[in-house]
Amino acid sequence: MQQISQHTAILIFSRTAREEASAKQFGRHLTAAQNLRVAQLLIRRTQRMARRTGLRVFTVSGAQQRGNTFGQRFTNAIGAIFSKGYERVITIGTDCPGLNPQILLDAAQQLAQDKIVSGADHQGGIYFLGLSRSHFHPGLLSELPWQTGQDFNEIRRYAQKQGVELIAGSVLYDVDSDLDLKLALQNGPSGCRLLRQLRRLLQATQHLFNEPIGPAAISVFRPYDLRGPPTLLLR
Repeated sequence: MQQISQHTAILIFSRTAREEASAKQFGRHLTAAQNLRVAQLLIRRTQRMARRTGLRVFTVSGAQQRGNTFGQRFTNAIGAIFSKGYERVITIGTDCPGLNPQILLDAAQQLAQDKIVSGADHQGGIYFLGLSRSHFHPGLLSELPWQTGQDFNEIRRYAQKQGVELIAGSVLYDVDSDLDLKLALQNGPSGCRLLRQLRRLLQATQHLFNEPIGPAAISVFRPYDLRGPPTLLLR
């Protein structure tokens, strides 16, 4: 594990808290200050969680990002970590409460076996992506149709084109809206510190908890396991 730690880094690629709060509305009745606080809590929790892996953590956010499109900014950020001498990079966002250190450590182990790892969120995007230097092709990666709800499928095709095995993690909630936040609060682990903080923050907006969640909102969750049987490994 020590050798993996020396050659693997985590990249937190995200907006700043103010940018997140401006781009997303986490609750229809939240004030601007409350909305910003939600963004701050998500970002701080992600930073703490990443550091708990023992891997080196880098953050590229806001004005630090370079490029005209999301794909260019994302790819340039990954390339910057490889330029520091790391052989493997796991990039994550800041809006997935279910992401935990063990998922990232398992991903690091798979990367060391020359695989690509990723996990789909409940809307078809991705909440993490792990690449080795040998599988990092900036031109191809930057041109993928990002942020279309097909990100995970595109990563699967990216791996297939290279003949590389893709290991798929469990489908997790990504928080991009008030409905996403409601799903995370109602279905997340009861002992999660972040969810306790969010519940306290949102006590004044009880409508988040009173609206029923229909089957359509739940059916998108599928139990992919990062260390599951071969039938769950995407090739």
